[in-house]
Amino acid sequence: MNEDNAKFMLEEVRKILISNSIKYWLDCGTLLGAVRDNKFIPWDSDIDIGVFLEDFLDVYNAFNKLPSDFQIKKISNISLINSGLLKYYLKHIFVDLKVVYKGIDLNVGFYSSNRNFAIKKINKQKGFFEKILDYFIIVFTYENVVEVKSILPTSINIIFNNFFKSIPINFKHKIINTLLKMHKNIYRDNLCFSVPMHFFEKLSMINFYKMKFPVPSPVEKYLEYRYGKGWKIPKKDYVYFKEDQSIIKDDLDQN
Repeated sequence: MNEDNAKFMLEEVRKILISNSIKYWLDCGTLLGAVRDNKFIPWDSDIDIGVFLEDFLDVYNAFNKLPSDFQIKKISNISLINSGLLKYYLKHIFVDLKVVYKGIDLNVGFYSSNRNFAIKKINKQKGFFEKILDYFIIVFTYENVVEVKSILPTSINIIFNNFFKSIPINFKHKIINTLLKMHKNIYRDNLCFSVPMHFFEKLSMINFYKMKFPVPSPVEKYLEYRYGKGWKIPKKDYVYFKEDQSIIKDDLDQN
């Protein structure tokens, strides 16, 4: 990861988040490098920040104001933003947002509140059936189906959408409820990161590349909670989805 490009990217994202009054913090490997090494970890391949899930739309809209050479490269179910199902996805499904600049990824980790803990989810990779199910949920509920991005031609999207509109309202509700129930069951094996909420209630500030950034507080306790007592010792072969100390089974009741 080119350090100069990474610094510029983080600076631009920092400015856009501050200008839109969005609460955020350095997270994961970026936070670890900032506190332990006062620089990006040399073998790290991306930048990580954390944001509360309730600010998802604000972050998405703010990122669309970034310079033209910044690309919103990855967002789970991007069509759902205008489909009327955003609240459902924010509650039950992992929402992914990534910005790319000169080959560097900036990943936004969205945390939701669950009692006294902040929860960040990562879904399993979608298979063929999951993609098909997502497709029909979006096409059946989207207002302007012409805008839906899918592997199928727009003409096919319109046919499915018009067919669904012609179905009696009671039967239509039964179809949607069935699809959503199937969707929720598919994603029960999410990978969850659970962190006590108190780390985010009052963020601290640190200097990083001559800029001030908010971080969880107390930051060293947070890093110990995520990486264990040996967090100060660099580990080049660290695998976050296996070794992060905050991982829990996703059996939280979110009805």
